[in-house]
Amino acid sequence: MKPSLQLKVAVVLAYVALCTMLLLADQQADAPAQNGQLPAISNYE
Repeated sequence: MKPSLQLKVAVVLAYVALCTMLLLADQQADAPAQNGQLPAISNYE
């Protein structure tokens, strides 16, 4: 059985949610941006 579209969407949403939580946690820590980690977003926000 190949993965259904619903399963693929769930995986993508989970990945986006995880990245969002990590990004928010990094911003709340007020830590300087690490080298190579989302430099564009860190510089403009």
